[in-house]
Amino acid sequence: MNKINEFEHATSLNCETGVMRNLLHHKGMQISEDMIFGIGSGLYFIHFPFIKMGTVEPLTSYRYTPGSIIKNVSKLLDIDITVKTFKNADDAMLGLDEKIEDGTVVGITGDLYYFEVFPEFLSFHFNNHNLVVYGKADDQYLVSDPIVENVLTITEENMKKARYVKAPDNPKGRMYWVNQIHNKNPDLREAVYKGLKKTCKRMLNPYFPFGGIKGMRLLAKALKKYPQKRSQNYAEKHLVNMIRHQEFVGSGGSGFRKQFGKFLLESGELLNNPVYSEYGKEMMEVIVPEWRGFAIDMARCSRKPVDTIPEAYRDLAARLRKIAGMEYQYFNRLSKAIQ
Repeated sequence: MNKINEFEHATSLNCETGVMRNLLHHKGMQISEDMIFGIGSGLYFIHFPFIKMGTVEPLTSYRYTPGSIIKNVSKLLDIDITVKTFKNADDAMLGLDEKIEDGTVVGITGDLYYFEVFPEFLSFHFNNHNLVVYGKADDQYLVSDPIVENVLTITEENMKKARYVKAPDNPKGRMYWVNQIHNKNPDLREAVYKGLKKTCKRMLNPYFPFGGIKGMRLLAKALKKYPQKRSQNYAEKHLVNMIRHQEFVGSGGSGFRKQFGKFLLESGELLNNPVYSEYGKEMMEVIVPEWRGFAIDMARCSRKPVDTIPEAYRDLAARLRKIAGMEYQYFNRLSKAIQ
């Protein structure tokens, strides 16, 4: 197959919000990545000690489940989008080729490692990376990945490996495309309000012990006990994984808090609402630096033998409890302010 569909590549902070923004721009709707993140209620914190990210490290994430932002934004902005998965890898590849052939630009989900976005020494397995496929030349797919500067090519073999992996979080060839945007210049007031309301509710949920503020406090309690209960390998891998997802893997820094603050600032200016601007400024100037400091402390802990510095892990846990308290107060006040 030799088919190249017109598509404008643009970079972003996060793969899911970046792909969604670029797909909407392709269809004629101008909206920022930060606005998509906020309306889509992307901000979160979750810690599942019994679900493993790798060989030992427990699942800890700073955003809501993959795909949820696209789903929420499509619903609130009345966007007709199709999301499809497949029973096997061959069907997934056939489905992708058919969409390319009929001129459709497609978002896909797969393993970051096989997409070969980063050099091998920086790459790792992450099965929920998003990018856009806009064409195919022989056995090379033409790809726009919003977290890298230039467009890429990916071999058919690696594309197949990336889209259908043998793992619990197998994306099953997931792909999606925008069919129609019913209003390309919507009034964002209701969408911003609903996105914020859902984010506050999730962060403050008192009934779910692994998510939001409760999830942060659960992790803080575990970190304090690492010197007595966890091996050096377990502690180091978990801390390094948290740093990676908090500061490097498309979060915009500080576990998506920076992106959330920018969303509020943009909403305040766009909707002439000083409440949004006030809380956006507080997020950027007060809470974001605390998360950045937490990442630095995690890096220091990860380099030392776990059994020799129990006081460092106690301090790390105390800092996370402090952040949890700050965010509890913040989202309580924000929830009341937006009513």
